Amino acid sequence: MSMDLVFSTYVLVLLLVNVAFVTLFERKILGCAQLRKGPNKVSLGGVLQPLADAVKLFFKETVVPCESNFFMFISAPASGFMVFSLCSSALHASSDSGYVEYVMVFVLCVLGMGVYPLFIAGWSSNSKYALIGSLRGIAQSISYEISLSLIVLSMMLLWQSFSIESAADFLPSPGLTVFLFPLLSLWLISCLAESNRTPFDFAEGESELVSGFNVEFGGIFFVLMFMSEYGMILFFSLLTSGLFISGTPLCMSGFFWSLLIVFFWMWVRATLPRFRYDKLMMLAWTSLLPLSLMYCCFSGVLSSVF
Repeated sequence: MSMDLVFSTYVLVLLLVNVAFVTLFERKILGCAQLRKGPNKVSLGGVLQPLADAVKLFFKETVVPCESNFFMFISAPASGFMVFSLCSSALHASSDSGYVEYVMVFVLCVLGMGVYPLFIAGWSSNSKYALIGSLRGIAQSISYEISLSLIVLSMMLLWQSFSIESAADFLPSPGLTVFLFPLLSLWLISCLAESNRTPFDFAEGESELVSGFNVEFGGIFFVLMFMSEYGMILFFSLLTSGLFISGTPLCMSGFFWSLLIVFFWMWVRATLPRFRYDKLMMLAWTSLLPLSLMYCCFSGVLSSVF
């Protein structure tokens, strides 16, 4: 159990280090998409730009609005970071502990807690912009968590297990790869919405909500929220590569495929405009939910036959 804790902490530290360079990766991709260079002044090709940004943010003054609920205000970034930390711990689980058998149940339970940091941040700020952004994010997260849960259930019915590693025994099958490709598309759309990324970034709509639920947060509080958001992108990328492609997220092939999925995240942001909110909810309830239910029923039939 102690080695599991050490390795989980090691994975968390690696993800936090990678968060900084994912931001550089994103800024470079957005720069190429907009026919500009992106960060290129700090060190060789701008490679140390994330470290300069981190130093600047960590040493900025932390301001708490006088009308806010102080204890809830300071707990919102910490609770968001806790959700990310618990999710990252699920990427490694020892078969000796028994935890590995139900790791996807644990992941779904932790993802369900992701609405609480949004709600606490919006409510405790005592700002109408922050509150509207948090309400948008809560409705969006709850809606797309249903599709995520059904997609995971479809996968687990095929594997006959709630473990990520059990996918490694089935993924080399070409017929199964063809069957999983539409499910992968549904999964990626749901993950984009769950992580509040473009084109589903309604909790942080800069054009109308002035950064949304985190508008009152700065300094170390903003750093924690920022690391949680980009850390969840890395987590979803590793989880996607483990469930649909490689079978084991923490391996060389898993890291390679997760890097391609992170590129997909950034490419979508550079390409697609923001949805209208009613179309976002219609997509969740009239398109993704029926398709996820259909796949879940079909996977149950396949698992019972074969």
